Amino acid sequence: LSHDAFRSFHRDGWTLGYEERGLLDVFRTEAAFDAGVASAQSLQDAHGLRTDVLDSPALYAREPALVSGLVGALHHPQDAHLDPGAYVDALCRAVDEAGVERLSGTVTGLEKSGRRISRVITTAGDVAPTQVVLAAGIWSKALAHCVGVGLPLEAGKGYSITVPRTASMPMHPLRLAEAKVAY
Repeated sequence: LSHDAFRSFHRDGWTLGYEERGLLDVFRTEAAFDAGVASAQSLQDAHGLRTDVLDSPALYAREPALVSGLVGALHHPQDAHLDPGAYVDALCRAVDEAGVERLSGTVTGLEKSGRRISRVITTAGDVAPTQVVLAAGIWSKALAHCVGVGLPLEAGKGYSITVPRTASMPMHPLRLAEAKVAY
């Protein structure tokens, strides 16, 4: 979804934890930083994704809570973040208020007739849909394959720890570039 849509949700009173702080990729080594700058420049040239290059002093001026020894960062100001659980809860409330029938179960397959999905096979029974939104995370790839659609998705392993924010924490979401760790 776009920034405009999430801003609209906020204006409508949805509590999503949506923040437009951007994202910082931080680097420990000059070699990785130089490679990151080159990659960001390619993305900017090809897709218009703005990236601000921060040398070490500029990084520490922006994020004084970081440990010493970092050589620089890439700030992606167009990135925004939200609380996924709050977003799903808000979507459920909205569809309930709109009178949409929600079924609880696991989708195990899809069938199509011509170019349309004609049946959604679930553990709660089959459904003949008028529209389908495929939003099953990494399982979307296998479900799309059921109807002959290839999705270029690959699973990634990760962990999430949610802690209360304190004054000593960084203010921007971070990725530790060499370690492939997001904070």
